[in-house]
Amino acid sequence: MKYIYLDQNKWIELAKGLKERNPIYISLYETIVKNVKDGVWAFPLSSIHISEAMKRRNEISRKQLLDLMFSVSNGYAICDYITADNIEFNTWINNKAVNYSQLKGEIIKHDWAAIIGLSTENADIKFSERPCLSDELDKIKQIIKKLSCGREIFDLICNVVNDNIEEDEAFYYRCYEEGRKSFLSWKNEIKSLEEYKDKHLYPAYLSNVFFEVYKERITNLSPRIRINITELFEENSKNKTTAIANLEALPGFNVHNRLIFELYNNPDKKVHEHDFNDLAYLRIAIPYCDIVIGENYWCDRVRNYSLDKKYNTIVNTKLLSLISD
Repeated sequence: MKYIYLDQNKWIELAKGLKERNPIYISLYETIVKNVKDGVWAFPLSSIHISEAMKRRNEISRKQLLDLMFSVSNGYAICDYITADNIEFNTWINNKAVNYSQLKGEIIKHDWAAIIGLSTENADIKFSERPCLSDELDKIKQIIKKLSCGREIFDLICNVVNDNIEEDEAFYYRCYEEGRKSFLSWKNEIKSLEEYKDKHLYPAYLSNVFFEVYKERITNLSPRIRINITELFEENSKNKTTAIANLEALPGFNVHNRLIFELYNNPDKKVHEHDFNDLAYLRIAIPYCDIVIGENYWCDRVRNYSLDKKYNTIVNTKLLSLISD
């Protein structure tokens, strides 16, 4: 099965093509439906998809888009970036590496609850004092699993994600503005150093961000686990190339910081609030989906840094490439 992540605009493009009865989009939709039914393709939804759809003021348009997403995605969901980051970090501290291909089953699930970082697999089933036969328990679990991909759960998730959408976007944009201001100040300081070289800017930035993000979590690790991290940092101190490779071993952290660095360090790029929705999905979609179809700017940047090659992901800007390539 190939996991295909569509940028929100691509979902809208597909919905519009179907509404207008455009033959090529009808053909694409028929191919999608067949491949989803055959288990060849899956189109996982994220919280970003839901929040963007719920912002549509036209009730009919909003319902049509959500209906399309519900039917095509068929219960497949990709978890939020905080959950993904926790999974990656815990894997990294235990193994000093992250095999992203082995984590796909934890990041992408056939379970709507994964959109908000939950899982029906962990539902606590308790029975009264009478014993329950194993086959009965299996039947109950199958019913719960079936319901986890149903419309009622989907609608509940939509209502949960709908809360504070605009406030979240404004908050993340303010964080970006503060972060960029801090970055430019730091960049000006280190550029005055004699040993400064442009090629060292990103590694220095990545190292600084790593300790800002993970310092507290590392401090609170058990002594046994801290040994792994200590050994890793000792290796890092001997070889700067190895040091950066070890930090980039966290897939989401790596993708996010490559792209946010692009925003901080590119004065010509006009930044919009929706850019942070793009970043929130790219940091998960690039490592864990087989195909990502998105907007021109970010696809270009992903390819520029060879992130598509690193994670063996096809990155494209054309929705119709699904049936034309």
